[in-house]
Amino acid sequence: LMKIAAAIEELSTNNSEITGKVVSINTLTKDVAKEMETSSASVTTLNRATEKMLEMVSFFKTGEGRFDQLIEKAQEVRLVYEKKIQQLRKQGVNVFDTNYQKVAGTNPQKHVAAFTKAFETEMIPLYEAAKTQMPDVIYVLAVDRNGYLPAHHAAFSQPMTGNPAHDLIHSRHQRIFFSNETEKRRCTHTENLLMQTYMRDTGQILNDLSLPIYIDERHWGALIIGFDPKVMFTGSK
Repeated sequence: LMKIAAAIEELSTNNSEITGKVVSINTLTKDVAKEMETSSASVTTLNRATEKMLEMVSFFKTGEGRFDQLIEKAQEVRLVYEKKIQQLRKQGVNVFDTNYQKVAGTNPQKHVAAFTKAFETEMIPLYEAAKTQMPDVIYVLAVDRNGYLPAHHAAFSQPMTGNPAHDLIHSRHQRIFFSNETEKRRCTHTENLLMQTYMRDTGQILNDLSLPIYIDERHWGALIIGFDPKVMFTGSK
């Protein structure tokens, strides 16, 4: 009985310690959740401010700042991308295919469509050329109206390793980016241009400039350009 009593007492003590740790973990979890909620709210507020600022800037365009230059270059690149996608369609590639097929064993999940291979062959060289001409940007890509990104820059089109944390950053091609309001708006809007501020799935905060792409007068998707918000406040090079 003494041994049983001692065991019960020890179990009670251990249970109290565990309960205390659980409470601490629960408190920490709530704190983290609160911080994440605050961060998300801050990004949303910043996004609205960014859109408003772009609206104001459009009335006072000087062509001298790096942001003005970025917009002008984006309009040129959009035409290049549209022309190439148009050529692919004339060659028989179904660039409007939405029958996205899941690629087995991929995490994050990848998909292939009728135009995936053509984009990997024809669009990546254009992506690399555009990025060279726009050194301030992190990406300058074409995404269809459903958020499908068949090809990415070469540095972010690496084969999957099986490590989701690594692949999230280095294997971003063949993915559908349509999980939040920013990603949805950038590929579905038909305004002249749209700039948003958002937090990527990598945790990085970026400005995302998007211009609609039309193929045979039909809305295909968008040119999307990601860059550090600091570019907004720097002068011309």
